Amino acid sequence: MWNQQIEIRNVSFSYPGTKNPILEKVNLIIEKHSSVGICRETGTGKSTLIDLLLGLHTPTQGEILVDKTPLDPGKLRAWRASVGYVPQEIYLTDDTIAANIAFGIPPPHVDMKRVREVAMSAQIHEIIEKELPEQYETLVGERGVRLSGGQRQRIGLARALYHQPELLVLDEATSALDYATEAEVMKAIYALRGKVTMLIVAHRLSTLEKCQKTIQLSKVSHNA
Repeated sequence: MWNQQIEIRNVSFSYPGTKNPILEKVNLIIEKHSSVGICRETGTGKSTLIDLLLGLHTPTQGEILVDKTPLDPGKLRAWRASVGYVPQEIYLTDDTIAANIAFGIPPPHVDMKRVREVAMSAQIHEIIEKELPEQYETLVGERGVRLSGGQRQRIGLARALYHQPELLVLDEATSALDYATEAEVMKAIYALRGKVTMLIVAHRLSTLEKCQKTIQLSKVSHNA
């Protein structure tokens, strides 16, 4: 869908009925196949910025451009389909590993070759093959209760990769994990550098140390 860059240009945003902006004059360029980190403090509008990028909100001021073309309402459906999103908490259904990776795809249409490919990319294929009783047919339990936190996040990553996204957004995807598990999941994520464009949001700068570019969102100050 795009070949060069995404540009967030002078973007400000205020929620309806509020006077003060939660984001003010944010500028960011995300080059194709780059990895960009956003380190943020609580209350700095990180979730709002992601919602704007996903087309869930419209900037109050400024614009978002894809290959220098404004992201307008007519393009939003195709745009959202091109974005893979990995949140802090991965929603898993009480179904098989394969069904949770190919989430939303009717069973007869699940491409098992693709499921295995993305599981390898998320570095969970070996665990599935060697440690889980029924391999890809293993039931994960309600909300993935039979899996560890790191395994759930890697399945979430594999799910996001299944549809071959052009932009992969990781929204605090490892913040609930302990340091050792986070390091393993980030290893899988950074192995994707150069293959998919990545926007990684995290609290800790150390999580973003291997990104090609890192920016820090700060709270917007409001004068009385």
